[in-house]
Amino acid sequence: MKYYLFLILFLFSNSFWSQEVNNTLILKKCRKDFNKKSCLSDEDQDGILFYLDKCPKEKGFVENNGCPWPDQDKDGVIDNDDACPEVMGPAENNGCPWPDTDGDGILDKDDNCPTVPGLEEYIGCPKPYQRDCAAEKRKDSLDMIKLRTDYKDIDKIYNQLSRKILEPINKYNLKNIRLHIDLIYWGPMDIVGNGCAPDWRYIPSNYLTTKFWNASTLEYFYNRKNINWISFSTKMPEQVFPDLKEFLDPSLYDYLVKHSIKNEPRIMIIKDNKKQDYTFITIKIYFQDPYKLTISVTDSNRFNITNAYEYKGKDWNKTNQ
Repeated sequence: MKYYLFLILFLFSNSFWSQEVNNTLILKKCRKDFNKKSCLSDEDQDGILFYLDKCPKEKGFVENNGCPWPDQDKDGVIDNDDACPEVMGPAENNGCPWPDTDGDGILDKDDNCPTVPGLEEYIGCPKPYQRDCAAEKRKDSLDMIKLRTDYKDIDKIYNQLSRKILEPINKYNLKNIRLHIDLIYWGPMDIVGNGCAPDWRYIPSNYLTTKFWNASTLEYFYNRKNINWISFSTKMPEQVFPDLKEFLDPSLYDYLVKHSIKNEPRIMIIKDNKKQDYTFITIKIYFQDPYKLTISVTDSNRFNITNAYEYKGKDWNKTNQ
């Protein structure tokens, strides 16, 4: 142990002594060319004496023999601290230039979408998609014209199914049923963002629903002994009546105007309003296409029946949902 300690001390002292000898030799050489006062001066005031300073007229660092660290790329960040010594860059990014990953001219640090080319006015992101509501409305209008032409007489096919939708509840022997059904979906009143407010006149399910709940079908349910009330979940304010007259089949429009109760918030066809005990049944229809639909029948208590149907050939068949 003493041997190793002695060896360490010897090497350290020998190194220090060698440095001193070396410095002495350098000082002697300096005094041959200059005087002692000059050799021991520190003209650049960097704390390194003239005879040991490789750059005596430039302030430098001991670690670099009295010379300043170089700055190859002239960006103000010395190579010793520069992560990109050959490429100019700001000190905030360690001497490297700020990247522009998507090449849109907006530096990543200022780009909200750094990997997608964008525009300056959108902080480096692409211009937001704006739906052309006018064009969509024109297309929806043309689609509705085609739908009404192709399925003008589909109400006759729907009549085959509408007569059957209450069959599953016959076992309950219900009386005084009040049917609640959808007819027209007006669509949301307000659309925010890039959305377009749907025009109820061009919603396919609105047309198909009115063909399903045609005047003949409504009269059929109205004449059933166990039904005394038919109400519609959709209100029909007077201001849309002119449009409604154009949208509905004339027979359905005339039926609703003739039988609905005046001054009610929603269209109601009432056969007997005196009976207090009743069963409230809601029927909803969801169209996949004109020949594929799902019907839900529920009283929110005893039953909640949902069946999917498809028209093939000359009849409606139940299908897997």
